[in-house]
Amino acid sequence: MYSIEKASLNHIERLVEIQISAFSNDRKVCGAGPPGFDSTEYQIVCLESYFYFVIKRSKEVVGGFYFSVDEERLNLIRLFVEPSYQRQGLGKMVLDYLVRQVSHGMYIELETPTFNTDAHRFYERNGFHKAEKVDYKSGSSFLYRMLV
Repeated sequence: MYSIEKASLNHIERLVEIQISAFSNDRKVCGAGPPGFDSTEYQIVCLESYFYFVIKRSKEVVGGFYFSVDEERLNLIRLFVEPSYQRQGLGKMVLDYLVRQVSHGMYIELETPTFNTDAHRFYERNGFHKAEKVDYKSGSSFLYRMLV
């Protein structure tokens, strides 16, 4: 049985461990993971700045996600799952949860690196479409969007 609950300071070390594992392919492909994925201090700032949640299997934290919300959109900043728990419906469970957090007519948006074709397929299968390509000094991402 999986559940979603609000993250706390007690979860931060485990959330960092999961991100280090979950973003290992990013590090192999482009030499780095997403900003602050391996930093306890960065994750504490995220906990204080965003809506931050953990994904649990019974009492064990197996993933997490955080997002911001304004009048027009929910911005999913990061979603990550321990690799041994991937492909078990947890990402879909989170997306369904996020849809329930917004009003009809709002967008859910997120970015994912252009090289991450698994993520592209996942989001496209779940109703998102590529809205635009975003270029950064460190690489490129696709902005994905879904109208709720």
